[in-house]
Amino acid sequence: MRVVPDACSLINLHKGGVLDVVLGLEGVSLRLPEGVLKECVELGEELQDHIGSGRIGEIPDTDLSVERVAQFANENNLGVGESECIARCQDDPSLVFCTDDRRARHVARQHVGDARVIGTEDLLLECVRQGMSPLDAYTAHETMRARGAFLPERPREFFILDPR
Repeated sequence: MRVVPDACSLINLHKGGVLDVVLGLEGVSLRLPEGVLKECVELGEELQDHIGSGRIGEIPDTDLSVERVAQFANENNLGVGESECIARCQDDPSLVFCTDDRRARHVARQHVGDARVIGTEDLLLECVRQGMSPLDAYTAHETMRARGAFLPERPREFFILDPR
């Protein structure tokens, strides 16, 4: 799964201490458009290190017009970063949009479909599928919330997966 996270979800993963874990997931790769990199000023050096090491891929800024992104942002009352992510997913059906922003999730589902819109909770659940303890996932989730993430309150059991 090739995931295009917006700045909000990327910062939440960092604040929850699980960005490195997500970057190590089998079958999951993060792809960052230029707009998201610009919005993540506080993570700039760390993200550039991950890009330099190949752990995060960049989406080249050459084939998407600023005008298209700005128009999409205005029409949908979204930020430029979320709008660029959604536009990238519209252009490439292999990409999945990751956001924790309710409005961005609603708009993205209309433009790229439910199956291609996820949040950091989904990435945490994938971490559990690949070996992270449910308690560690719950702790990361609660850490994100304590550090300002607008995530729903979840019981610990939310991160315990059905073994079927």
